Amino acid sequence: MKKLLGIALVLAFTLSSCSNEDTTAPNEINSFESTQRANGLRVWFDNGEQPGTDGVDYGCKDSGGNCLPDVVVSGIASPHVLDDLNDNVGSGNTQGTQHVFEAHAEELSRFIPGELIEGVINGRLFVKSRGKLNKDQAMYLNFNSRGGKTVSIIPMR
Repeated sequence: MKKLLGIALVLAFTLSSCSNEDTTAPNEINSFESTQRANGLRVWFDNGEQPGTDGVDYGCKDSGGNCLPDVVVSGIASPHVLDDLNDNVGSGNTQGTQHVFEAHAEELSRFIPGELIEGVINGRLFVKSRGKLNKDQAMYLNFNSRGGKTVSIIPMR
């Protein structure tokens, strides 16, 4: 009987010491996403029309989604960082985008939540954009999980 109890304890200890790193990150992302939805944020829409018109073919509207409030980045981010975002995110350059987020994390944190910045740097999230950041239109940063699910949208003007 003591042998059976000893084996059961060893087995329980072995199973409880397994690493759960892979399940932690998605839970953090899901928690961030749930918080956004609870805050009544707008819903992202995109009909795929290229290049499309901001507010007509793509953008944020209504409520109950994951579009963060519009951010006016002029004056809070250097033109160099904004150019890097336009060039790398807009082209789909994943490694370049990770580099921009890592090199400029402090400046980006002025208008992008830290959870999203860390997710891009660590490769848990991918970011793509719609529109170009200029005086005539907004650029939308679309943060997606590895599975392609949209986690958050940041409209920048």
